[in-house]
Amino acid sequence: MFNFDDIKMMYDWGCFTEEDVKQFVPTCITEEEANQIIAKAE
Repeated sequence: MFNFDDIKMMYDWGCFTEEDVKQFVPTCITEEEANQIIAKAE
């Protein structure tokens, strides 16, 4: 499974969309972590 750093890196590289990131909640990351990943790109 992915961890926070993996998901953030893939999002930053444009491999994951916001919807993709949200699919990992709650199995891999928390809702707060997902919001952190998405918010940093804006």
